[in-house]
Amino acid sequence: MRWHAAGEGSDSPLDGLLDLAEATVTVGLRQLCCEQGIAGRSFARNVANLKSAAQVAMGEDLFRQVVESEGKAVLKASADEQLEIDWSAAQCKTPVGPAQPAVSAVEPGGLIDSAPGEPAPEAAAATLEVSRIYGSCDGVIVPTTTDQEKHKRRATTMSKRRQMRPQKRAALAPLATMKKGSDQRYKQIYLSCFYDQGKEHRLVGVTRKDHRGLGQLLKRDAARIHLRAAQERVGLIDGAVCLRRHLEVLPLQEVVLDFRHLSEHVNDGKPQDAGGGHRGRQGIQRPGAACGAARRVRAVLHETGGLAWRPAGQQAEGGRSAAELPGRASGDDAV
Repeated sequence: MRWHAAGEGSDSPLDGLLDLAEATVTVGLRQLCCEQGIAGRSFARNVANLKSAAQVAMGEDLFRQVVESEGKAVLKASADEQLEIDWSAAQCKTPVGPAQPAVSAVEPGGLIDSAPGEPAPEAAAATLEVSRIYGSCDGVIVPTTTDQEKHKRRATTMSKRRQMRPQKRAALAPLATMKKGSDQRYKQIYLSCFYDQGKEHRLVGVTRKDHRGLGQLLKRDAARIHLRAAQERVGLIDGAVCLRRHLEVLPLQEVVLDFRHLSEHVNDGKPQDAGGGHRGRQGIQRPGAACGAARRVRAVLHETGGLAWRPAGQQAEGGRSAAELPGRASGDDAV
């Protein structure tokens, strides 16, 4: 389609739309790039995996731009509270045992008084459920791109361009201004996670800011899932003091050690604290010793009242202790 006006020239509006569509990367391809970017450890390997999996040839620089732009878009949407969550803490139901049957009146004749069509109490055994949510956070070390590595990559790119034919090199867009790299090879970032007992609902947050940024992240995500709506709210920690302080600000009922870190140190105390002989940490690491470690952990929890961490003089908000929660999490979760 072509439009022409006397004195103004002609225009083909569809050509501009077609060029715009051809210049963009589709949503499906962007998703594949992000998945390969998470799985791989280098852009060269990611590009090779993308070509092998989807038969799509893409340059390393374009692949990097796509992955970085998608990550920045998600972080910006999360910071602007534009990411919608289709679940809340009140929906995280966990079965804790059979419900107590209702007391029915018995007539003098010995028959149970029940409404028409209502099942008998012995046939109406229901399961008692509570809404339970776990909150946790941790700091991890991630690799970064140093300034030296950036200069090395730019030199490699310039060398490849000089080896191209003049016609192909002239068609390439000029390289963008190189950004300054990191001053260290590895840096620490903070992760936060809120999830239910079955891990069917999970909200993970990440920030590269300091511990103050972690506190803001925890408060924002706790408000996003309506943490106060859960009947049981438990915080899991690995023992770091700065992480514990941030969790204590949230409306949690208990903040306890996770099973993994507690089991590593359960034998470090006195023999009477573990309810048996003191065999050192090797007693837990041997094959088949997990059940014994769990029994010793429960003995320590019983003697110490649950190892709940709270600021001095502060009482837990209502509800049961984390050590008393039936059907509690397993593995690296609460004991």
